[in-house]
Amino acid sequence: MQKFLSVDDYMKQFTEPVLSKAAEMRQIIKEVLPTATEVISYNIPAYKVEGKPVVYFAGFKGHIGMYPGHSDDERYKTLLGTYASGKATAKFPLNSKLPRHIIEQFIHYRLEDLGITQ
Repeated sequence: MQKFLSVDDYMKQFTEPVLSKAAEMRQIIKEVLPTATEVISYNIPAYKVEGKPVVYFAGFKGHIGMYPGHSDDERYKTLLGTYASGKATAKFPLNSKLPRHIIEQFIHYRLEDLGITQ
């Protein structure tokens, strides 16, 4: 398995349509978390605030996955609705528009979980 050293490096593995959706997810996260540090953790992009992982994402053949650091709070399952896949995990199909409002709220929940005010 290839080890990625940066998010740019991670993104280079993809072709369309995964590349454009992953880039869109990255942009949304960066807009919601402008002070976050962008890193590779578990070999996927992760965004840390105050040294704490807030959100991760990954590109796949049929979807973009979004993950919290660690949480099984029911708020996530309710928020994610049909996008929910496991504990606080989201799968956004490549053939649909990314639901920005859900991604933003997901991140806000994570910040609350971590006790981070922004």
